Amino acid sequence: KRLDHRFTNGMSDKKKHEVKLLSFLIHKIASSLSIRHILDFGAGQGYLDNILAFQYSPNNPEADYYTIIGADDSETQTCGARRRHDQLEKLVGKKNLQSNGGMVFHVNRRIKVGEDFNNIFHDVKEVRESSMSTPWLLCGLHTCGDLSPNIIRQFLSNPQAKAMVFVGCCYNHLTEELSVEGNSNFKNSVECKSTAGFPMSQFLKNFASDGVGINKDTFKFSSNIPNKLGFTARTLACQATCRWYLDRDLSIDNFSKHFSRAVLQVLVMRLNGAAKSELFSSEDTSKSITCLLKNCDATNETFGFSSDLRLQTRRQMVTKLSKLENNTDIVVGRLKRGALVNGFVSYARAALDRILGVDDGVSRLVVCNDALKELNEEFLPRKLEVAVLWTLRALLAEVIESLIFVDRILAIKEQSLEHNISVSGFPIFNYLESPRNLIIVAQKNSDPKH
Repeated sequence: KRLDHRFTNGMSDKKKHEVKLLSFLIHKIASSLSIRHILDFGAGQGYLDNILAFQYSPNNPEADYYTIIGADDSETQTCGARRRHDQLEKLVGKKNLQSNGGMVFHVNRRIKVGEDFNNIFHDVKEVRESSMSTPWLLCGLHTCGDLSPNIIRQFLSNPQAKAMVFVGCCYNHLTEELSVEGNSNFKNSVECKSTAGFPMSQFLKNFASDGVGINKDTFKFSSNIPNKLGFTARTLACQATCRWYLDRDLSIDNFSKHFSRAVLQVLVMRLNGAAKSELFSSEDTSKSITCLLKNCDATNETFGFSSDLRLQTRRQMVTKLSKLENNTDIVVGRLKRGALVNGFVSYARAALDRILGVDDGVSRLVVCNDALKELNEEFLPRKLEVAVLWTLRALLAEVIESLIFVDRILAIKEQSLEHNISVSGFPIFNYLESPRNLIIVAQKNSDPKH
């Protein structure tokens, strides 16, 4: 169904593609089950909600239009959705919307695992009284991280939830039962195990408890190895290799970034080794802390710093560098735009300043530009190796995404006998338009299976 241009203001072409296909599928499922109430998880700006409420009329003339609650725990997104709804009322006319459309309510809250529907609808008085007996469809367009498992658990635990349609994304934000790294939402491992985003199915949990996994040294299946993805693999699952085809120049730039990051790792480790092996004294103000820097003080890169200040700054940096071990993950984080404009030297300078926690350019007191150029030239012949390795690595993205996807379907199927649930999964969006295109559709059937 073609989208009404009055309701697509502000949507990108990608978003229009997604909303058009998902709204049609939701309407088809809801109509077949006589569902007129929809709960949208992670509603964002409410694009999907407005299309469903105001563009899809009921197949049965006697039925009501959709009543939709869009829940999002971001106050910014909720305020934006409400503001956009007010703009629609001005554009189309409030009376026209009310007489020829449904109702949309935007709620700023996080829906907790296993939370009763009465709590969810408490702040929406228009649906509060009817929520107990009304069938609901749960949906989500690119539900981030643990929000996808949350929808599944809500669907399984709430009798009013009769259907579920969602597309997940942001696998890097998933929590894991065997790992709670970087997740401050969980106070202990017991709580994490009951609400973890992966694995969800008992099949994969049993597989993990059997201690079967891949030995990282031999790359062979082995026993007594915990089966968990880890942050790196979950982030890899978010890769979209199709984008390489759409923008080849950008792909080449990305390979250059990966090469620079690899050379940076060598630089930091060499500085780390020098920091642990060399001694400093107040008299020896011209001595560099590594063989990389033997001529730095003889150049004009002192930038007006006094010898005492240079020595003091170096000592502070040496202390930080000495704490970095070879097996330590070095987190650089997001750098300023243009950090790679002038090649490895500008990138390494910005990254060192970030790692050492100093003002812009102060890392010149540790390593000079000539030394950075020499290091880059040393490894430049191996740049193609990084590109090949990164390509092979990226090809595993769809494998990991498929594992997460199948785990969710298995988790629902394991409950299918108790709840009489039918479930399916398939790609819904054009992969080039929207790489995160795997959708899960489930419904509770009224007739028991024989």
